[in-house]
Amino acid sequence: MHIKLKVLLPAGLMAAALVGAACAPPPKPPIKVPPKPPVTTTKPPVTTPAPACPTPAANGNPGPDSQNPMSSWGVDGTGYTSVVIGNVVYVGGSFSNAVSPTGTKVARNDLAAFCLASGQLLNSFVANFDGPVYALTTDGASLFVGGNYATLNGKPVNRLLKLSATTGALVSGFNAPAIPVNKPIYALDYFGGEVYAGGDFSAGSAPILGKKGISVSSTTGAFAGWNPNVTDATSGASINALKVSPNGQSVFIGGKFDSVGGQTHDDLAKTAASNGAVSSTQYGNNQGVPGEMDARILSIAVDPDNTTIYVSAGPTEPQGSGLNGGNKLYRFASDGTPVWHATFNGDNQAVVLTGGTLYTGFHGGFGCPKPPNGSAACSLRLLGFTTSGGQTSFSPNSGGVLGVRALALGSNGNRLVAVGDFSNMGSTGKLHGVAIFN
Repeated sequence: MHIKLKVLLPAGLMAAALVGAACAPPPKPPIKVPPKPPVTTTKPPVTTPAPACPTPAANGNPGPDSQNPMSSWGVDGTGYTSVVIGNVVYVGGSFSNAVSPTGTKVARNDLAAFCLASGQLLNSFVANFDGPVYALTTDGASLFVGGNYATLNGKPVNRLLKLSATTGALVSGFNAPAIPVNKPIYALDYFGGEVYAGGDFSAGSAPILGKKGISVSSTTGAFAGWNPNVTDATSGASINALKVSPNGQSVFIGGKFDSVGGQTHDDLAKTAASNGAVSSTQYGNNQGVPGEMDARILSIAVDPDNTTIYVSAGPTEPQGSGLNGGNKLYRFASDGTPVWHATFNGDNQAVVLTGGTLYTGFHGGFGCPKPPNGSAACSLRLLGFTTSGGQTSFSPNSGGVLGVRALALGSNGNRLVAVGDFSNMGSTGKLHGVAIFN
């Protein structure tokens, strides 16, 4: 049985309820939420910052197209060495400042970097030494430095260093064998993960004591096996030039010495890149005496055949001996026989090879007597030669005292950089020891 209950409200409450029901607001419409836009995974394009130095325009030919270098920054002392990495040329030497074409000076002690395309100082690179930088080389990314210094940016360092090519800071993890203070490195070259160094030093400890030369890992600086053991009976021996063959099997060394690995070799020798063992090849000067160069060797270039070499001979050794093997550019055959030579009125100091042409720098004139009886051509400090010994048309005049000390090529072979002690080159205005030829 169902019982229905009725609730009786007073009349007033019933009326209020009816009025409230009549005045209630209408229900709100549902809120429409707009659909979310589809999520995209496309990243904005990455913009690569422009390089610090622009890329030089290719001229399509090995070697320079002009006898007149661009107006470039330089240095207020002497450039002894140079190397190109990408779009930048690095110059080592003995100087205190980089100098603009208008004479503005920016502090750079013994090492500076310049744009290959414009000659502009690379401001991001700062590596200040307290002694001369004599040698530079590269693995294509980093800069290896040798010389006769004790500090970098005020901090003690070894004589063989690896630097950032962008900033000049030390690259961590590279620790070459210690080289005593005031025992300089004069020459460097790189091949296949190893850096070859030559100079007037002994490095490391037995059984890997490097006498005047040593190779190290380009990554760690650890000894890598090349140890030519160069000596001289009359006075201090030194390796002033070295060059690894294009196939990486040989290291040609030159300087002032009379023995290599206990065997008689006068100032020029061929060694095995693996351990420094000397070849039986004997090099002799234009006097026809095998094994007698009679001159300090300052620079070496190697032909693509891996055996033909071109050699810059500096002062006659020993000094005052009356021998005349010095002040010459030589080409040697694979058996050590001199094929041809050119004679200068001063030390031949630098040679590079590109596209079948040799470029050579020297101190003094070429093919003429010295002033006051000589002609203006005696101011020549830089020339081009064919590999067969003929002189090319490349012969810019230059002023200065010590002339061209080192030459470097751009990566595509169509830039030539000359450094040294000169105040002008070709018809370009005043230069300060650095000349960049397009």
